[in-house]
Amino acid sequence: MGVATIYRFPGCTNSVLAISFMLFSLPSSIDTAAPHPHTFRFMRNLTQSHRQLGPGRSFKWAIILALPILLLNSCVTSVPPEPTSPIEAQASNTLELEKMAEEGRFLDAALAYSKLATDTPLTLPGLRQHYALRAAELLLSGNYVPQAYQLMDEVKVTDLDTAMQTRHALLSAAIFLARQLPDDALASLSLAESLLQDASANFDRSLPSLIPSPTKASPTNIYSTEAPLSAERPSVRQATLVRFYHLRADAFAQLDRFLDVARERTLLEALITDEEDKVANQEAIVAALLALSADTLLVLQSNTESNAVSHDLSGWLALINIGHSIEDPQQTGVDVESWRERYPEHPALEPIIISVLANRPRVLPLPRKIALILPLNNRYAKAAGAVRDGFLAAYYSQQHHSEQSNLLQDEDRDENDLPDSLLPPLENDVLPPEFSTFDTPASIVPSIEIYDAGDDPSLIDVIYEQAVDDGAEFVVGPLHKDSVNQLARYEQLPVPVLALNYSEHRGDEGEHALPENLFQLSLSPENEARQVAERAWLDGHTRAAIITPSSAWGIRVAKAFSQRWQQFGGHVVEKQSYDAKKSDYSLPIRQLLNVDESQQRQKDLRRLSGSKLEFIPRRRQDIDFIFMAAASKQARLIKPQLRFHHAPKVPVYATSHSYSGSINAGMDRDMDGVLFSDMPWTLDADSPGQPLKTDIEAIWPNASKRYSRLFALGVDAYRVIGELNGLRRNRAEFYSGETGDLYLDVSNRLQRRLMWARFERGIPIPLNDF
Repeated sequence: MGVATIYRFPGCTNSVLAISFMLFSLPSSIDTAAPHPHTFRFMRNLTQSHRQLGPGRSFKWAIILALPILLLNSCVTSVPPEPTSPIEAQASNTLELEKMAEEGRFLDAALAYSKLATDTPLTLPGLRQHYALRAAELLLSGNYVPQAYQLMDEVKVTDLDTAMQTRHALLSAAIFLARQLPDDALASLSLAESLLQDASANFDRSLPSLIPSPTKASPTNIYSTEAPLSAERPSVRQATLVRFYHLRADAFAQLDRFLDVARERTLLEALITDEEDKVANQEAIVAALLALSADTLLVLQSNTESNAVSHDLSGWLALINIGHSIEDPQQTGVDVESWRERYPEHPALEPIIISVLANRPRVLPLPRKIALILPLNNRYAKAAGAVRDGFLAAYYSQQHHSEQSNLLQDEDRDENDLPDSLLPPLENDVLPPEFSTFDTPASIVPSIEIYDAGDDPSLIDVIYEQAVDDGAEFVVGPLHKDSVNQLARYEQLPVPVLALNYSEHRGDEGEHALPENLFQLSLSPENEARQVAERAWLDGHTRAAIITPSSAWGIRVAKAFSQRWQQFGGHVVEKQSYDAKKSDYSLPIRQLLNVDESQQRQKDLRRLSGSKLEFIPRRRQDIDFIFMAAASKQARLIKPQLRFHHAPKVPVYATSHSYSGSINAGMDRDMDGVLFSDMPWTLDADSPGQPLKTDIEAIWPNASKRYSRLFALGVDAYRVIGELNGLRRNRAEFYSGETGDLYLDVSNRLQRRLMWARFERGIPIPLNDF
């Protein structure tokens, strides 16, 4: 929000002059336009909308009638209130925006910060640039990398003091890393390092009210307008150094320079105060050093007297070499005691030492037994079967890689002993009964037991309790929304659950709190519709037309899109629905484009003139784009009918449902130009999951076409289990899944950030600009 400024004229004479000036300088009409919600310069193709207030003549007479009252009021002596500084007036706003960021609403907060930057007076350039940089940081946190880069690039570095220049350089480095450009990131970090060494720079007081408030949910936030600096809070310089070492370690990691990663992490250790962060940092040190060969580790340890290795890093090397040489447990104890005597002040925590001696970094372990609850014998059986098979495919893939790793480490094994295939051979798309319940070898966790959820969603309580009694340490499922709603009513769940649908309840204020260990993952069409709104808004559009099926699904999707669109300040100028069972959608499309009104005018003119007139129907001109929610069959019919009804150049945005999931240039030739979101499993040929997808398509050729995205849901449901603790600890972190980039919101819902593609010559072409 901007800061309202009130101008007062002391004394009656000035008031008369002021009012007279206003009266006789009024235009014939008054346009009032609030600052447009788009405040990023890279959205400059926006068209500003205006509201017309009544004719000027009526407005003038209203002022003339009110003039005596205005004059009397202006003669009253009043003491003007103390002026409020822009920083004070906006401080409460930034607290709300930071709360949005903690809730994972990065785009909302970024747009609001950008507006604050625009509304801040030019006399406060430092504050303006702070808000702009914060907006860019939040865009990056939300994985809007191109937009973050463009906004950051608009900040004038020459207008910044040393501390803000450092912050700009760190943000540049973070964006380069997100774009997989580690060399460019290191160049930005080199600039930041020189700025940090500037002894004259006062980081903590360069902006009086901009005090650091780093949070786990928003790691890029080293500035915010909050309380004064205190002894309990780190200085801005210290928070900046933490960010600096983090980024440099990440850059070296992308370059596979693992010793440099460990070195940076060792320097970072001295700056970390939070216990959980210390554990995570030490795990990263161990993981980096374990990526080096045993010979390299020994050579490094033998040269610890050189300046290349610090005393603490030398201690880490020695500890890991002890772990590598474990043979006799008694000797190991002696070696560890000797290590403690040599490095008495070493920062290694006891759990980390134990994990190193187990010859592996401490990781979040998978549960030893997982229960998978799905409806396998009702009308949802085929869809649920695809989820099950994707889940098991991911399980067998992990087992295969684990066995292969063990075989490669066994010098006595012949390479011909390696498994021939990733998955057991299956026939007729049916999983063999012996795989319904199985145990893995003792060295490979977990085992999986599958439960049929049945037809009655209310029985989930009984099935869940049975799974727990059978020893399950983690439950995946159910799939039915009513069953998820039932689990959401628990005060606490004895065993964690990853439900494969969203509960109707979010645990918001006034609602029953959700169980702490209930996680939810869904291929939600409503979430896809919201992302369409985000994309269209960031593309610079403001006026939308909506066409969706006249079904409960269509109503939900249209509502989700409209709500998100209007939150941004966008306008829905028209909304129509169609019967998905039909093939001719000309009537709702004509109504959507107002072509029917144009045709009616033609008929009226012909009737009045009595002659046949040359006439070309004209569509409405106030539509920036069309949001189309449709399955692929209907989308292939709607798009050419839009073109036929004079809207060939109106951009069309759609959800993933408009694409069948399989390339078919012949069937999709009329879809050219449609922009849609979808998951990496479907769009990204270079995705790490593509080999597994190829195996699934070979084993289940029929089901994998119809239920492709449900196979991906099953894959992610298995793989994300081991990531949940980390995602919950840092809600700004993403897990790159097959269904999208996954992150946890405050309700423990796994939200999916999707890819984007555009049809060209009937083929979906992935876009790399979002």
